[in-house]
Amino acid sequence: MNRVLDRRELAPSITLLEVEAPRIQRRWKPGQFIIVRPRDESERIPLTILDSSPIRASISMVVQAVGKTTCETVSLQPGEEMADVAGPLGEPATIPAGKRVVCLAGGVGVAELLPVARAYREAGNQVTVICGARSNEFRILDAELRAAAGPVHWATDDGSFGFHGNVVALLKTLAGPGTFDEGHVIGRSEE
Repeated sequence: MNRVLDRRELAPSITLLEVEAPRIQRRWKPGQFIIVRPRDESERIPLTILDSSPIRASISMVVQAVGKTTCETVSLQPGEEMADVAGPLGEPATIPAGKRVVCLAGGVGVAELLPVARAYREAGNQVTVICGARSNEFRILDAELRAAAGPVHWATDDGSFGFHGNVVALLKTLAGPGTFDEGHVIGRSEE
């Protein structure tokens, strides 16, 4: 019952998969995740839910091929079945209303950020999105972010698109004290 419906390459080694999962689709909220096992002999891995489709009774996820199990996952083609998809798991994001919100993420964390940024916008918040990528060719989901949340600013490590640097450095150029009421950050801590 976890048939792959669609597969799309977003960037080198980064793939979007849409999988049939009616129960998860009905219950999922932004900020939650799933545990997938692409094949019976595979390890289980956590992945963020990018989106869902009530019409197709499906969920979408973004996977970066970096290890054995993620490579097995992205190798699945439309029509093939995943061994397991469990969820939704975790606490949904807490979404207030009427705030000035900044959302930051880099790499495949951008996929985790998209549904949360959309939920902030739908709740009546003013949303600014700051995303990072290694280079222009690794930027993902830009059009979807702009449609869902509003202004999107990009930082690339090599300067090939947008700001030359990381999302924290870009945030410092865009905001001062009191610019935002709240932030939603996905990624590691910068020290």
